[in-house]
Amino acid sequence: MAKKRKKKRGFPVFYTIYWTLVIAALGAIAYGLVYLYNLCADYEAVQPKYAAAEYLAVYEQNDIAKMIELTGGIPLNAGETTADYEKYVRGVLEGRELSCGPAYSSDDDVKRYVAKADGIVYSEFTLRKTGEKSKFGFDQWAYEGMTMDVAAPEVTYTAKVFSDYTVYVNGEALPDSCVTESGIATFSTGHLPSNVYNPTFKVYTFSMRFGAPTVTAKNENGEEGALIADEGSASSWHMDFVYSDALHDKMHDYVMQAAKAYALFISEDGSRTAALKYVLKGSQMENYINAYDNSWFTPHSRYTITNAVSYDYLPYADNCFSCNVQYVFNIFSSAGKQAKYPTAFRFYFGRVNDNWLLFDYEIIDFDMELYRSTED
Repeated sequence: MAKKRKKKRGFPVFYTIYWTLVIAALGAIAYGLVYLYNLCADYEAVQPKYAAAEYLAVYEQNDIAKMIELTGGIPLNAGETTADYEKYVRGVLEGRELSCGPAYSSDDDVKRYVAKADGIVYSEFTLRKTGEKSKFGFDQWAYEGMTMDVAAPEVTYTAKVFSDYTVYVNGEALPDSCVTESGIATFSTGHLPSNVYNPTFKVYTFSMRFGAPTVTAKNENGEEGALIADEGSASSWHMDFVYSDALHDKMHDYVMQAAKAYALFISEDGSRTAALKYVLKGSQMENYINAYDNSWFTPHSRYTITNAVSYDYLPYADNCFSCNVQYVFNIFSSAGKQAKYPTAFRFYFGRVNDNWLLFDYEIIDFDMELYRSTED
């Protein structure tokens, strides 16, 4: 009798399908987890906070110099430096509570971050979408720029100097663009003869925001001229001619002789010829004397000249100077009645060959304080 062959048992189809599905599911899950991980990593990597971190650190460290650098700096006036502005900003922020962080932006393409002092914004920077996408399609952000709102008030200064001088502010020469006026005459041409240099002035105008400037004026030879603060002002200066004591000592006696000759002429106590002895021929002074009507003076029997002084000698060139002359002309009637005539002139002298001659004059205010100082 033949033996029955045993039937081989194979792996059940069910389990084949089951495990196939399980493995596939696990693979899908693994793939999904990897995808999700990469997606999350990509999303995290493009978050604006990472692009902002470097610049927020500038705020957190209160790195004023870096802030100024990132803003591109501020326009500086002559004599100013970035360090001046940094020092100014530090002074403004000193003692205040500082904070920084993100702020509202009405533009979806822009992220704002601000720095505050006592709750008031003094600086901000922005990020902007670059227009590029990450691997998974997320928007990318990049630093756009920083601004500062710590304004330093400007003070405007002026300096009026002789035209052959340049103004220096904190040791730096001002450019010609700072010259706002030029060719300003010192005297009318009627006072100075044509062969005498007639100095002119020019005006520099400049602004500064940090501290008080050190202002000087130098000519092309590097010689420094004296700048005088304008009365009642801390922001304007001028140059002036320098009075010469040496010239006063040298010319005083001669000037007083000329002044007396002119005084006696106009009072009819001296001759026209004696007055013209001290006058340049063809000058304006000669015209004054020749046209003078000397019939108005009160008749008198005698005169005296008192309280006579000369002062403020200004040399304009080697052959020209001016000075003030002041005196009181006293006349006495035959009855002994006295009349006083306080008189003050500015005389202009020019040198012809070796002679100093009057070529012009102007009437000036009588200085009562000076008069009182000459009283016995």
